[in-house]
Parts: sequence; C-alpha cells; structure tokens
Amino acid sequence: MFREALNKLISFMVRQAHHERNQKLTVHPELVEGLNQYFLSKLKAFWRVVRRLSGDDAYERYLQHHAEHHQGDTPLSKEAFFKQWQDEKWNGIKRCC
Repeated sequence: MFREALNKLISFMVRQAHHERNQKLTVHPELVEGLNQYFLSKLKAFWRVVRRLSGDDAYERYLQHHAEHHQGDTPLSKEAFFKQWQDEKWNGIKRCC
C-alpha cells in the first residue's frame, strides 16, 4: 500500500517537473524503483528510531537479550515484562528535591 502511494507520488512529481519545463515525459522504472527503495529504507530507519525512543520495541529487545544471554530461563510474558517496567519506573521517590 505504501509502495503504491510512493510510486504515484514520485510519478506525479516527475510529470509535474517535466510539465513545468515543457519537455517530453520520460519515466524510467528503475529510477522510480530506486527512489522507492531509498525512501522506504529511510522511513523504516526513522520508524526504528521512534520505536526505540518511545520504548515500543522494549519487549522485542528484551527477548533478543534473553535469548542471547539467558538460554536456560524462560522469558517473562509481555504483560509481566511491562508490569515490571512500570513498577521500576514509578515506585519510589520520583522528584528532584
């Protein structure tokens, strides 16, 4: 879905640029596909950063760490992991003065 929308946007931008210059329209599919791949990779990288900063990927990173360093133990469930995370974050004194 995103790829089709990106194709339409890029094609529109190319047509618009050619129209403004009053030149013959030539769209090279390999250029459009290359731009799609570039923008898609940048969007995915941006989304990974947003997920990491917001803590949205914390459980996936926990599972990866657990698989690499604690093979014998069973990992926490998603609910237990977030409950533990919330308890660590909010229990105790949380003020500057």
